[in-house]
Amino acid sequence: MVVPRSSSNSSGGPVAAVAKAETSRRKTIAGASSYFRVNSESDMKVLLKITQEKFKNEVLTNKHLKTHGDIVLKNPYKQVPAPSPPRPLPKDTGTENMTLDEIINDSNPYEIFANVQHIGGGGFSQVYCAVMKESGQKVAIKKMSLDEWYEQDLLVEIVMMKVSKHHNIVSYIDTYRDDRNYLWVVMEFMEEGSLEKVIDAFPRIKMTEKQIAYILKALEYIHGLHRIHRDIKSGNVLIGSKGEIKLADFGFAVQLTEGKRKRNSSVGTVYWEAPEVISGDNYDTKVDIWSLGILAREMAEGDAPYFELPQMAALQRIFSEGIPPLKDPDRWSAAFQHFQELCFYREPEKRPSANELLRHPLFYNLAPESLEVVDLMRRAKQLEPGRKGSSARRRSQKHGSARDSS
Repeated sequence: MVVPRSSSNSSGGPVAAVAKAETSRRKTIAGASSYFRVNSESDMKVLLKITQEKFKNEVLTNKHLKTHGDIVLKNPYKQVPAPSPPRPLPKDTGTENMTLDEIINDSNPYEIFANVQHIGGGGFSQVYCAVMKESGQKVAIKKMSLDEWYEQDLLVEIVMMKVSKHHNIVSYIDTYRDDRNYLWVVMEFMEEGSLEKVIDAFPRIKMTEKQIAYILKALEYIHGLHRIHRDIKSGNVLIGSKGEIKLADFGFAVQLTEGKRKRNSSVGTVYWEAPEVISGDNYDTKVDIWSLGILAREMAEGDAPYFELPQMAALQRIFSEGIPPLKDPDRWSAAFQHFQELCFYREPEKRPSANELLRHPLFYNLAPESLEVVDLMRRAKQLEPGRKGSSARRRSQKHGSARDSS
């Protein structure tokens, strides 16, 4: 093969080549800085954990961002597709003029379902699995007493589930009422249970990025509709038999509207709450990003930060000191540590959106499934029933704040 000799006439000579290289270098700096949400070459160098010489010679040339530390980028400009233009805020929540009776199926649930078995629950509801007699489909049923709830609260939760249609959100099926005045909210059954069980059984397991990415995709969808989940944690992340990861429990979810662009109720679960929720300040979807960071920390260290403290003490520490550094930072990639920093900005406006986080290098090269977590779930189920650990403490301290839809 004949390689043509470069000429000063065609290439502009060495001066032009240097200028072209410098222009390319500066463009790369700007693109990479924007991509990683850092503001300078020095910050980029720290993030990638490489020497200044390698930074100049490799990162800022056409060979840049191949593999540095644990950050792997096959194509540095390949990003998650930008979201569609944001939808306008709705004028109202859509439930103001609705009644619970409008969404309740009049059929007798005892005639629809068989083999109803209790599988869990908390202070607000009990959860069962059952089989639909006609189709044989296995479902989950959340039972809530109408005598103990405000109907409007139940209506908001059910409508939120019903209208949230995404492959990383547990599917809503129907709602019934029995003769004891209990609501039966029927949902997709997730065979392997919650991510919380994996973390409780294997607190030192190094979880993958895939579980976080799937929840981010659900949040991207929810936030795009101007909704806040307000209770992101491992107990509300469910796992299917093929490794599907889905977000559940819309009991604290709320719709932002033209009249209410922010919320200020202190709701959720104490250890996962953002500072602006604790203080009672106005907040928006960025509270879910903070809680996602806590979820990631659960996966990394087995518990949420300050989980060993009583609830009020934990709230004070979160508000006054923020989230402590990782206990063993050398165990975690630079990308994961940077992701954590982004989630825990005290100023909500500095936290990235769910879509922006999906562009982070932590989530590159994700496999389509996460069957390894299914194996962990099955191993967890084989552990002796009497096993004690953080799970007992975790279950006793869920939902530290009162339910409030404001």
